[in-house]
Amino acid sequence: MALVRILLPLLLLGTLLFAAERKEAAVPRATEVLFFGDDGHHRPLDQYAIFKEAVGNRGIHLPYEKRMEALTPENLAKYDALLIFANHQEITPVQLAAVKGFIDNGGGFVPVHCGSACFKKTDGYISLVGGQIEGHETGVFTADVVAPNHPAMKGYKPFETWDETYRHHKLSSDITVLQKRGEEPWTWVRQQGKGRVFYTAHGHDERCWKQEGFHDLLVRGIRWAVGENVTLIDLPEL
Repeated sequence: MALVRILLPLLLLGTLLFAAERKEAAVPRATEVLFFGDDGHHRPLDQYAIFKEAVGNRGIHLPYEKRMEALTPENLAKYDALLIFANHQEITPVQLAAVKGFIDNGGGFVPVHCGSACFKKTDGYISLVGGQIEGHETGVFTADVVAPNHPAMKGYKPFETWDETYRHHKLSSDITVLQKRGEEPWTWVRQQGKGRVFYTAHGHDERCWKQEGFHDLLVRGIRWAVGENVTLIDLPEL
C-alpha cells in the first residue's frame, strides 16, 4: 500500500504532463513556409511580394531565400514547408539530400511553375516533384479540376488566366492529378516518405500571381502539404 501511495501521485503527474504537452502541441500557429527563389527571368521576388501580401492574414509566415547555401538540414528544420519558384540549374548531392530528408521526415514540398524546371539534370530532384517541364507555348485558359473530392480541392473554384502552357514528361507513376489543362496534368500531389508534395504548373508572372484563385490554390496546396504536422491559424479574411 505504501508503494501504491508513492506511485499513484507520480502516475497522475505524468498523465497531466502528457496531456499538457498534447494540448500545447495542438495550439494553432502560423505555418512556416520558406519561399525559395532566384534572380532569374520569372522574377521570384516580385511574385513573392504579391503572394506575401495576399496571405498576410491567412496564418502563413513566408520568409524569402535565394541562396543555395540555405538548403541545409539545420535551416530547413525551421520550416513546415518549402516552396520553390526558381530556375536554379545546379544542386549538390548534399543539398539534394537535405531537401529530400526534409520531405521524407514530414516536411511539405510545394514546387510552383518553374519549380519543375529546376535542376534539370538531377533525376533525384525530378522524382521529388513528380515530373519535369518538357516545353511550353502560352495562352489564356482555365485548368479543369479532375479530383473535386481531394481534400485540397473541395470547394475550389478554378480561374481563367494567361500563363505558359506547360507540357511535362518524366511523370512519376505515383502522382494524383488534381487539375488538367486539356489532357495535360497541371496540378498534382504525391507522397514522399512522411511528407507531401503539391505541384502546380500555374504561375509564370504577375498575370497569374495577382489572381485570387491562384492565391487560394497555393494556400490550399500549402495547407495540404503540411498536413497534420501543423494546426494552422484560420483567420478571417479582411
